[in-house]
Amino acid sequence: MRKTEVLSIKTTPEIKVALKAIGEREHRSMANALETLVMDYFARNGLPFPPTAVAVGDVQKSVEEKGSQ
Repeated sequence: MRKTEVLSIKTTPEIKVALKAIGEREHRSMANALETLVMDYFARNGLPFPPTAVAVGDVQKSVEEKGSQ
């Protein structure tokens, strides 16, 4: 199994600048800053990392609930 995967995303210029600023502030690359943000999200929400199928369902449910508010 590979240690890394390539992820290509489209985002707004503002989000890109924000991610770069987070990386610089934390002395991380943008990729590592994004990894840290994702892992922090799972930790804050009491979800296992790496995510299991159950956790992915919990995240989808959470997103749907927030979208309906």
